[in-house]
Amino acid sequence: MVQERCCCLPLEVCGLTIGLLDAIKNLAFLGLYIYFLVNVDQYTKEPSKSGKGYFINEDTKRMFIAVFCIYIVVYVGLFLAAIFLIAGIMQNRHKFILPWIIVNFINLTLTIINVVYLVASRQEKVEELKKPGPVIALSLILFFGTFAIVVIIKLYRLIRFRNAV
Repeated sequence: MVQERCCCLPLEVCGLTIGLLDAIKNLAFLGLYIYFLVNVDQYTKEPSKSGKGYFINEDTKRMFIAVFCIYIVVYVGLFLAAIFLIAGIMQNRHKFILPWIIVNFINLTLTIINVVYLVASRQEKVEELKKPGPVIALSLILFFGTFAIVVIIKLYRLIRFRNAV
């Protein structure tokens, strides 16, 4: 029997690594958005006389709170999907892996749309569009996101095949 491999490692090890790194990333972003939500009031204070710091009005504050709440819900879902991925790999249950594939495919698609929108909305600053930053960021997101999804789909099929036999 030929063992499935990814990057010179068994497919299960690669899948667990992807799941663990994804869970850590999602927890970090979750903490970041919770921090922003808790500290949003510091940005609504009157600007200092020195001109340092940020000042936003109440309408913008409410919009930020709504956006941060949405991101918190999204990252809780992404974190839970990563936990299900890890549990599915460890318990050889392919149905636990499927939520991660679906959620991360949607997340990758929306991230690409968001990056393209951000680049397209800045067309008035033509000089900034000539910089390679957005193209490099989009390329890295696309490469690593697609790589992770392909590896996990391959692992999903392997575990599903093992359970069918």
